[in-house]
Amino acid sequence: YEQLPPYYESIDEYVRETQKNSPYAALDFLRSIAAYSLAEEQDGKFRCRFDRQVLFHFDHYDLRPYLSAIHCPSLIVRGKESRVMREEIAREMSVLIPHARFAEIEKAAHPVHIDNPIEFQKKVEEFLADI
Repeated sequence: YEQLPPYYESIDEYVRETQKNSPYAALDFLRSIAAYSLAEEQDGKFRCRFDRQVLFHFDHYDLRPYLSAIHCPSLIVRGKESRVMREEIAREMSVLIPHARFAEIEKAAHPVHIDNPIEFQKKVEEFLADI
């Protein structure tokens, strides 16, 4: 996250950057996400609408001690090629959260719902049907 540029010269530049973390996503889908993710500045450059400071601190806290307090059925979904969520951590989460299940999706990096939306929907529907 620290290496992301503060601005993008174009929407296509943002899409190319996003493809690095969503290698299976459809280009038209990434472009539609860009419409909600970017704000055009007066100089014509595009800035992300999210708070970059949140991302800078993303890997510096441990929520595992709190996971047992989640009491609703939960589905832990991981993209098989995720560089953000390691498989052992996702599996540990599914053990620490009562009534949780683990699902790993092929042909997906971290943003599973973007990379493989059909398989993501299938796993979520199976989970909901079971609960």
